[in-house]
Amino acid sequence: MDRQHVKAPAGQIIESLRVDCPTENTIQYVFRTVRAFGSGPSVAAVSALGDRGPEITSDDESKSAHFLDQFEVKGADNSLLSGFVLTRPTPATFRYQFWYVPDAGEGPIIQTSTRATDDDGGSTTCFAQHAIVAPPGYGIVGFRLYRPTLSTIAFRYWVQRLKRR
Repeated sequence: MDRQHVKAPAGQIIESLRVDCPTENTIQYVFRTVRAFGSGPSVAAVSALGDRGPEITSDDESKSAHFLDQFEVKGADNSLLSGFVLTRPTPATFRYQFWYVPDAGEGPIIQTSTRATDDDGGSTTCFAQHAIVAPPGYGIVGFRLYRPTLSTIAFRYWVQRLKRR
């Protein structure tokens, strides 16, 4: 997943996001963007640094999903997500770098989640069952993978209404 970049064109934010598996061994992000009226260009930020854990080695990519629940990708208040990439500062650590458009949202932030599904032993292909979708006129504030049970995953995510001109 650290080879995939999601970035909206300048002045746009992410409206929907999902992982697609074109083949059994490959993944790609599929996303849709929409124009946003914010207070300037996208701002870069990083999540806290996460540790893959001693049970995960760089040779064991099949269990890559097990440590991603350490991260939350979420910008400042009234900011909407415009891009992200999972990075590896060291072979044993990961973090998200992400971008958001400041002051692009207004009104209350609504929290929702995807339906919990089996984590498929930690395989990243399990993400293909989850779509993060903002209602029409809304944008994605942020997201976080979480584990409702030891063997299931879901995404918690936040949306907010797009600011009107």
